[in-house]
Amino acid sequence: MPESNFCRTRRPALAPRVPVRLHEELFDEIADSWELQGREKTKRPFRTRLANAIHDYSETLNLKLKIVIQPSGTRPLFFIESKNIH
Repeated sequence: MPESNFCRTRRPALAPRVPVRLHEELFDEIADSWELQGREKTKRPFRTRLANAIHDYSETLNLKLKIVIQPSGTRPLFFIESKNIH
């Protein structure tokens, strides 16, 4: 499964360059629509997982995330789905 690191800072989204796991088909779907105008209106939120642990936070490896597609040319936002982060 390929990894991607195109996160963007915006609470409660993750900080930049945090690797996430994406199925190849999902990565291709996001990449294929990267320059399409209005893509944020036609793409559903996707589910994924954090690909590594975040320093100073317990149990973040494999953390559940939601990817929310943004307007053309803008990186998607990744939101934490789990509620118990310390």
